[in-house]
Amino acid sequence: MRVLISEEGGEKFACSMKTLIIDDSPISRRLLRLILKANNISTLEAANGRQALKSLELNRDLDCVFIDWCMPQMSGYEFIKRVKADERFKKVKLIMVTACDMEEDIEKIWAFGIDDILHKPISRKLVEDKLKFHGLN
Repeated sequence: MRVLISEEGGEKFACSMKTLIIDDSPISRRLLRLILKANNISTLEAANGRQALKSLELNRDLDCVFIDWCMPQMSGYEFIKRVKADERFKKVKLIMVTACDMEEDIEKIWAFGIDDILHKPISRKLVEDKLKFHGLN
């Protein structure tokens, strides 16, 4: 386990992994950030896929990215497509966060090559279960 020192909100804490949260909703980002922080996981945030690509370039030590399905400027699909095309990011876990529950949409999301889906509304238990399943906690 590596230990990172993260400064979030002016405080420092040891964390075992580093994630990126991509969501155009500040409330959704905050909720996920609080759940991850409670599990000693450092977070970066982006409001859209374009910002997220820049964050990924600057932070190549990311372990996991939580990606909203529908965002302005660059969709979750387009973000995933670009990340999957770049060998430098092949070890980063990609988890789609979505309110979609239509079977057709879910099949399309899996076809993108993501590692998992986290269905909204999210809860601490759902997030912790996904992290545990992927060995990320």
